[in-house]
This record gives sequence, C-alpha cells and structure tokens, in this order.
Amino acid sequence: MSDQLTVVYANPENLFMAGYSVVGTVVLTAHKMIRVKQLYIEVKCDANTGWVNKASDKIYESSENYMTEKIDMGVVNVTLPPGKHGYPFRCAIGTNCPSSFEGEYGSVRYATRVVLATSEDPSVTLVVPFTVLARVNLGNMPSAKRPIEAKDNTDFTCCCVPFGRVKTTINLPRSGFLIGEEVPIRMRISNESRTKIDMCRFMFVITARSRARSRYENAEDTKLREYIIEQKDAPSVPPRCVRLIDDCTLKIPSKAVPTFEGRIIGLTYLLRFTANPGIEVEIPIIIATSDTEERHQILSDEGFDEGIQEDTSIVYC
Repeated sequence: MSDQLTVVYANPENLFMAGYSVVGTVVLTAHKMIRVKQLYIEVKCDANTGWVNKASDKIYESSENYMTEKIDMGVVNVTLPPGKHGYPFRCAIGTNCPSSFEGEYGSVRYATRVVLATSEDPSVTLVVPFTVLARVNLGNMPSAKRPIEAKDNTDFTCCCVPFGRVKTTINLPRSGFLIGEEVPIRMRISNESRTKIDMCRFMFVITARSRARSRYENAEDTKLREYIIEQKDAPSVPPRCVRLIDDCTLKIPSKAVPTFEGRIIGLTYLLRFTANPGIEVEIPIIIATSDTEERHQILSDEGFDEGIQEDTSIVYC
C-alpha cells in the first residue's frame, strides 16, 4: 500500500508521565484519493516475563496488562483526497501504571497500535512505542526522608591466625532520592588489619525481579538480575589507618527507572560499597520521580511540543 501511516507524539522524546495523558497525532499520508472504511487506535501497556530453565528445559512465562484503551478516530467510510491528514488523540495513563522497562527476563512496554481499513486494503497496522515514567512520590513516604546508616565488621584470618578487623560505616541523609539527584555519601573506614584496603568503589545497583509460571505445570519461578547504573571509585585505606570520606557524591542517572513492585516484575535499588579484600556494604534506597504532586505536574508538562500542528502540510481533522 502506497499510503503511509505515522504517529507523532506531542513529546519529541516520546516520554509521558503516569497519571496524565499520552498525546499525539495519527498522520495518514495519501498519495492518491482513497476510501477509508475505518481508522482507530489502541493504547496498551503490557508486562511480560519469560525464560527457559536450562536444567529442566521448562518454559516459564507470564504477562500482565496495565491498560488497554481503544479510540475510534471518527473516520468511517470517508473518501480522502491526496495529502497528509492528521487525527489528534489523547489517552489517559493510569496513576498506578509502572515505568517502561527492558530487562533480560522481563519488560514493561507501552505502544500505540493504529489500525486502518481502506477499500484497497482491509487492514493496515502500525505499532509505535512510547515511554512512561511512573509516579513515585517521596512525599507519601515519611520513612524515606530519615537518615540511614549501614555498618559492617570484616575479620581477616590466615591459617586460623587473626589478621585484624576492618570496620565500615556508611551514612546517607535519607533513603529516598529523586531521579537526577546528587546523593551525598559519608563513610568511615577503620582498617585495623595489616592489609591495605584498595579497589574501593561506590555503585548504584538496580535489581530486577521477574516472576513467571511454567507453561505446562502449576509451578512458579523467579529470576533476579542486577544492573549497575552508576559507580565511582574511592580512595584506598592503608593498614592500621582510619579514613573518613565526607565529600563523595554519586548521581542518580536522569534515565533511571523509579522503584516499582508489581505482580510479575519488581525493581529495587541499593547503594553498594565494595573493596578488596572481600568487603561489601549495602544500603537499600528508593528512587522516585518527585517529592510533591506539584512536581509531578511540572514533569508531565516538560518537553511537550503542541507546535506539532504548525506543519501546514497536514490537514487536521
């Protein structure tokens, strides 16, 4: 078919906020006069998990639908002249819808499916994905605003002979942070051993939990996959020495996915400190999109380009 279908979203980055609306225009480019029998769209969000257990060859898969909205574009048995024809649409995204996510064992995907039926072709389908950022509000989590501390004592031995102890204390001003925020980290390491503590590193780690059921049996399995989204090296600690680090910051990436817990997919975060030999300290944290509802409104409006209709070659219907 020579006629062309496209979807142009109001946000150039195809990014929208849960609790608000996905806004766009279906553009039908007709190279000759055509008879349109029907034109409609479906806006969907589906979570899917799946994998094959290598030991048993069992297939695990599950799915969960978060939204399905069908919108009739009001074009039924209409003859269109050659040219570009635009059909604006707006579809509400549920407040509790999760963020878009792509992982090894699971995904959360949003898309607009356009279906066009003409006298020449009974069905032409176009699927155009878009991205959604979930509403995670720190203002609703009082505990996430409290300071948090993690301690660890590591004892070193060689042939059952004590080599000393390393005491590590990490402090954060709170456990909840916003996407794009600089996180101040304070740490004290007391190296009472005769071993140099090196290869010190802070990192933000996201853990994706994917749950699925066996295709043929009433059995369920869970996969965990870690992703390091940001990291920074820290100074080493000589033997019999105490080091205080109070000027270290680590930024939450601007494209981080907020914390989320669903039936088949969950996303959690932690700050992890590792050092050689064998030191590891972790602090669970929450990643949110805002700390007020007003901030969510601002985020939902950022990047929108209502000027899409400035394209004078498109006839808007």
